[in-house]
Amino acid sequence: MRWTIAMSLMLAAWFAPRVEAQSPDQPAAIAPADTAHVGDRPTATVTIGGVPPSPSTLPKLRVGTCDHPPWSVPPDERTPYWSGLAAIAWRHIVRETKIDYSIRAFTYAELLEALEQGEVDVAVTGIAIDPEHMARFALTPPFDETGVSILTRVRRNLTVGAVLERVLHSEVLAWLAVLAGLTLGFAAAFWAIERRRNPPIQGSPARGLAESAWWSVVTVSTVGYGDRVPITRRGKLLATLWMAVGFVLLTIMAAVTTSTLTVERLQPVVRGAQDLARSRVGVVSGSAGEDYVRSAGVASFGYATIEAAIDDLEASRIDAVVAETATLQYLALRSGRPGLTMLSPPLMRDYVGMGMRFGLDPALERRLSLEVVRASQSPEYRTFREAMLGMADGNSPVPSGP
Repeated sequence: MRWTIAMSLMLAAWFAPRVEAQSPDQPAAIAPADTAHVGDRPTATVTIGGVPPSPSTLPKLRVGTCDHPPWSVPPDERTPYWSGLAAIAWRHIVRETKIDYSIRAFTYAELLEALEQGEVDVAVTGIAIDPEHMARFALTPPFDETGVSILTRVRRNLTVGAVLERVLHSEVLAWLAVLAGLTLGFAAAFWAIERRRNPPIQGSPARGLAESAWWSVVTVSTVGYGDRVPITRRGKLLATLWMAVGFVLLTIMAAVTTSTLTVERLQPVVRGAQDLARSRVGVVSGSAGEDYVRSAGVASFGYATIEAAIDDLEASRIDAVVAETATLQYLALRSGRPGLTMLSPPLMRDYVGMGMRFGLDPALERRLSLEVVRASQSPEYRTFREAMLGMADGNSPVPSGP
């Protein structure tokens, strides 16, 4: 019996799972691979780019991000992780470096402040590479281009000036020219046929052509005073042809003119940078748009998110939103708001990179910068960019104001 018990204990010890003691030098245990943190709350399956943190010999990074499309887009029911162009670049970095990280979510202005204060190590979003930002924290090389553009409302406008402008730049003038040319052409033909047998147009060529022009005008206008009529057979055939042609021409001209004068023209409320000073302008606090209007001496209303600013624009509480070009392109393709238009060309062009706090390990900073550049040149990034912004070469697909 004792031998049996001893053998049972030996077999149980042999097949039992082995548990190794954790060395004091090893890093503390991390959350499961599919768990990240937003703020101080653990949130399952919330990652950046869909790539979970992974154990690494590199230091664990405190990553901050924000709602700043198209660079960083918050999770939703369809995409349960942070997405966007910066998230695609970060996914490449995590895959290549096997880096470990935790996430905190901020507003855009709060993220820049946290980065400057060293509360986060890396800001995974698009930050304009400009002197003001470079004085506050480090920036990776650019991974994409953007700029600053104006988004404004359009309104229906039908004034005398607008009507004249439409007439002068429409098909009406072309049809008038055709009608005038044919009128003179038929007048010359009438004079050539009737000048020998029709007394009213006999005499000098100048007098005969003038009388023939009068006949041509009254004939095509269907007035038909009867003071000038063809006498010869060929003249009567010419008159019949001219009446038929004139009827068709006048019908077309009436349709074109009616269309030109009755269609209201859509005019942007703000037509360019010169109108900003006398307009109500909205910007996202801490954004490149705010930097632009401040440097231009334009008063503005600050918003926490671009969506809030656009909502007020659509509700006519402001006249324009000055924001990043890429952000406006992204939202314009998805908003379905036909009453808004983005003006072209941009007020300025710029490049964006990711932010890094001052004092980050130099070797790690160089590695992050290298992988950001590699990510921006990858086919995956270009494909995702085209899907988000509707183009691969940076040309705006958004309808622009005049």
